[in-house]
Amino acid sequence: MIYNGVGYKRIHDLEELAKACSDIDSEFLNYLDECSTITEYYFESRYPLGDIIDYPLEEVKESLDFAYKIIDFIDDKIKADN
Repeated sequence: MIYNGVGYKRIHDLEELAKACSDIDSEFLNYLDECSTITEYYFESRYPLGDIIDYPLEEVKESLDFAYKIIDFIDDKIKADN
């Protein structure tokens, strides 16, 4: 959104940010599930409701893969525009 000069809300909900970005490029809608998963980790760690959650390694790896997938998508969009 910054790259396109569009204002945005300062929020930590990646799914909401992806929806806002879809106004610029509808391909962001393809990443809503991944964004939702990553956002859950943020909120659980930022606002814990009890014991610390010990996530299984495979789950953590999958979420990191989601994050890198989204980063690569955005990076490719910016590179294609230059």
